Amino acid sequence: MLEQAWCELPVLCCDGKFNWLKLSFSALPNESEQVLLVAENVNDRHKLADELSFQTNFDNLTGLPNRAYFESYYSLSRDAETQMPTFAAFLNLDQFQVVNNISGHKAGDKLLCQVAIRLKQLVRKGDVVSRLGGDEFGILMHAIDEEAASHIAERICEQLSQHEFVWDKRKHSVSVSMGVAAFNGSDEEISEVLARADAACRVVKERGRNSWCMYSSSDPQVDRRYTDMNASVDVVGALALDKFELYYQPIEPLLGDDNGLHLEILLRMFTEDGAIVSPAVFLPAAERYNLASRVDRWVIDNLLHWGGTHLDIWDELSMVAINLSATSLDDSEFMNWLEIRLMAEPELVSKLCFEITETAAVSQLDLATALIDLVKPLGCKLALDDFGSGFSSFAYLKLLDVDFVKIDGQFVRHLCDDNSDQAIVTAICQLGRDMDFDIIAEFVESSEIGYRLKSLGVDFAQGYAIAKPAKLSTLTRGESLHWFMNELSGEQASEIGDELTLVSRK
Repeated sequence: MLEQAWCELPVLCCDGKFNWLKLSFSALPNESEQVLLVAENVNDRHKLADELSFQTNFDNLTGLPNRAYFESYYSLSRDAETQMPTFAAFLNLDQFQVVNNISGHKAGDKLLCQVAIRLKQLVRKGDVVSRLGGDEFGILMHAIDEEAASHIAERICEQLSQHEFVWDKRKHSVSVSMGVAAFNGSDEEISEVLARADAACRVVKERGRNSWCMYSSSDPQVDRRYTDMNASVDVVGALALDKFELYYQPIEPLLGDDNGLHLEILLRMFTEDGAIVSPAVFLPAAERYNLASRVDRWVIDNLLHWGGTHLDIWDELSMVAINLSATSLDDSEFMNWLEIRLMAEPELVSKLCFEITETAAVSQLDLATALIDLVKPLGCKLALDDFGSGFSSFAYLKLLDVDFVKIDGQFVRHLCDDNSDQAIVTAICQLGRDMDFDIIAEFVESSEIGYRLKSLGVDFAQGYAIAKPAKLSTLTRGESLHWFMNELSGEQASEIGDELTLVSRK
């Protein structure tokens, strides 16, 4: 016989409200089969539990489900094999910060509440609207095709753009940028779908805001955004887990008697399973998501650490080039760190050469000048990368005390077959002689290109024909390169020389 039992249940009271009672049953110690019933009011405990549950799953400001509920709802519907969402939307209020700055945060909170109400009115019954955080909202749409999902997105953008928000007699326009993405299957995580919708939303903002976009991998702009978002997550992970590695590529002197080894430091990123991520993927993502200065800091810090522990190799180097991103130039915290870090390594800094792109230098001339004023007194050099890619006016060169100019690869790849490229390279070399800086040519992919560059007056060459990038950890003492002069026969060299003579006469 069961001696004790209890249960909790809501009881309708005379005031029309439900109260939670805990009913405890105990068998009395006699043979009469009597039971003692004790009723305890546990309404306060249930009220507290409900409040905690609400705070865990709902947004306190708008009353909408929060991101945790949004994601758990999808997981539960998937596990229960019920009707699952077929499309997800990611919404971001346009110019929300303007409302906060002009009318204050109370106004911003009021606007968020009004938008939440309108969103619930504009979606279908059963669809889930969530405040994901800040001025970002999410929507899960069930049993819907692309055409209907597009119609809902169009309606939301149109209706919200007509909503007029007034605070303290000041009117603010309201609009949203919205990205929509389809679920690719029941095994897909909600975070993956939201990332695609987010990418589409960001493209909308780039295109002018106040509209919507359906994610499609065939749209190069949207797909690039999605790739960048994923890559930015990988960059954050690589910084945290030290999944970067320094590589180097030699830069070969073509003229003069400088036989020291010149290097450009390159960076490779590895995923958790050891796969290499192309710099063409993760570096643009780092720039776009404000991670570039952290990456630059990692490179400089680890390079100087390597140099300090390999002084015998470092002393044999003539120049070690490091790329700096445009965002690092505009990061005062990074620039302060750079000055302190360089001043701490006086025996190493004279070999360093910082590379910035011509585009960054021209668009941020004051910041490029500040970099020169910082690194030059410490003994470092400066190079302009991708020179000629803009090819407008070179008047800015008079304002920049650069040591090297690296010719953009578009003028080097087809140098042997394109008279215009040869004329441009010749002009840049003359500019270097007149303004006292050396010329480096990138993308040297054959011996013929290297010999032609030498004949045109280029000081240094870099590319796969000279050496492929290698791990910095493999660099040894006494390493040197003398590459293409011995690879060209006298007849080949003579032919190239004759062709150059013909070009110079045209």
